[in-house]
Amino acid sequence: MARLGIFWRIVLIVALALFVIQLVVFEGVRRHKADATVERRYSVGERIVPYVQLLDRTPIGERPTIVALARTNGIALSFSKTPPADLPSNFGSGLVRISFLVRHELERQGLDDRFFAVGPGEELNGGDGDNEDERRILVQIGLASGEVARFDVNDTLTVRILGWPIGFGAGALGFIVAIVALCAVAREARPIAALSRAVDRLGTRLQPEPLPEAGAKEVRTLIRAINAMQHRIANLINNRTFVIGAISHDLKTNLTRLRLRLEMMPDNPHRARALQDVETMQGLMTDALIFAKAALAVEEVEAIDVADMLATVLAERAIVPDVLTLAEGTEAAMVRIQPAALRRVIDNLIDNALRYGEGYLAVSLVSEDEHVVMAIRDRGPGIASDMQEAVFDPFVRVESSRSRDTGGSGLGLTIVRQIVEAYGGTVRLGNLDPQGLEAVVTLPRGQSGPRGEPGPPRSEAGHTREPT
Repeated sequence: MARLGIFWRIVLIVALALFVIQLVVFEGVRRHKADATVERRYSVGERIVPYVQLLDRTPIGERPTIVALARTNGIALSFSKTPPADLPSNFGSGLVRISFLVRHELERQGLDDRFFAVGPGEELNGGDGDNEDERRILVQIGLASGEVARFDVNDTLTVRILGWPIGFGAGALGFIVAIVALCAVAREARPIAALSRAVDRLGTRLQPEPLPEAGAKEVRTLIRAINAMQHRIANLINNRTFVIGAISHDLKTNLTRLRLRLEMMPDNPHRARALQDVETMQGLMTDALIFAKAALAVEEVEAIDVADMLATVLAERAIVPDVLTLAEGTEAAMVRIQPAALRRVIDNLIDNALRYGEGYLAVSLVSEDEHVVMAIRDRGPGIASDMQEAVFDPFVRVESSRSRDTGGSGLGLTIVRQIVEAYGGTVRLGNLDPQGLEAVVTLPRGQSGPRGEPGPPRSEAGHTREPT
């Protein structure tokens, strides 16, 4: 089985399903034929007409013997002096074919001049409970003596196997076999679904997440290739981070020496601009290293209260927003994330708002059923709609005041998106009316521990201050 591919596995499943159907139908037909007590509608004429011929040749006094013989074959035989006044209709009772078979047998035996009628019979008391799904059929045929022989027989109006109508049985069997086949196919597809989820997680974790090699030969080969690819990607990212870190370290050392030399130079405009360039280069190297590490993954996450982190960042930086609204309540804004990663997101967004916001900063935090939503707003020039996605690309800047002249390396928003998406969240930008920019970060909520356990105090929680 382990050597079979997907195609041959599906072929095997279908073949087994067809074999089971054929086996069950064969066994049902075999039992149906072997059961002598089951009367089939296509044999009614052949069973009844010989009794008519026998009754024509037998004296009336010996009829009880024939009646007893018929009873042993499941036929209740009685007589009437004259034909019934109201003949039963052969139509509307599902008996048209039985009437045809009786007429055909009478003609074949040369009795085509005889009166006959076929209609529903009456249930007999004391009937066998095993035949309760069969209906009584009353066949009346005229005798040579002028009397009418009444044959009350058990007959199934629809062909049945094991007591069930063949159509219903075939449908039920097909449904059961289809369910079993679907379960088998779903079992074969399970490794593919697991592989899809693993591929979707690629790029959000530093360490590879090897998948067990299971399923068809092609699936196992693909899983093996994906596992190897994960290791190669992890090695490439580690090597890239190592190289960037090494370059950043060496450049920072040289930049530090250059800064010291500049500090020792006489004070003049060229010295000030050179120092500013050195600081810009140091910031660029720091952001580049953070960008390289931000794409790595989400190991060692913790339950962090976003409101606490916001309050801490604002307090340490001595920033008093014009509007500050934080979610209240224990575990109201808990997310599972690395503390340093969350702080980097908050720092970058606040830096952008302070750099371009023209002195206005508004921070809000809303706790929803499954997410925590943080919004940071400013009153700067905003970003054109067609550029609001592009600014998340590395080193992309917009025109106007949001340019290199005002600072920034072009990696701040890129780092924010990488971190947020690595933890299952989203980040978007939107312009405000009449002006300004809003950055909205949405992160999935996470529990911090037993419900009701108090969290650390928040001095800023719930505080709202309108601009003066």
